[in-house]
Amino acid sequence: PCSSGVKWHEVCHNVPGAIKEVLLAWEQGAVTSNDVKRILDVMRSRMCSLPVFATAWLCSYMQILHQDALLKPMNMVQQFLTPVANDESTQLDNFKERSGLMFQVIRKMQYDVFPPSQSKVKAMTLSHR
Repeated sequence: PCSSGVKWHEVCHNVPGAIKEVLLAWEQGAVTSNDVKRILDVMRSRMCSLPVFATAWLCSYMQILHQDALLKPMNMVQQFLTPVANDESTQLDNFKERSGLMFQVIRKMQYDVFPPSQSKVKAMTLSHR
């Protein structure tokens, strides 16, 4: 981003708004779950910091949501934690190490919002409705 004239603080500032728009579009049915998966996969395959910014917003947002509305944002966070498909970007610039750190940070944020036992209870409650 910096080489194209975009400044890092602008990227950091705009990721939460972008992820919010993706979530709202998904909730409104304007995009499918496959579209969301593709967007999140592209985001995490380019720069490992972007999913961390997005997860920070999603975790904050989930804290104010009613339990019935948690499934889609939780799925988005979970998508960031799935292994990245092997493409050319995963071979560049210590991607394995950076993505490993990204997974650790995202998992910590996820556990801070929903500890593992609480996540299972909420997921079971959501799936049985």
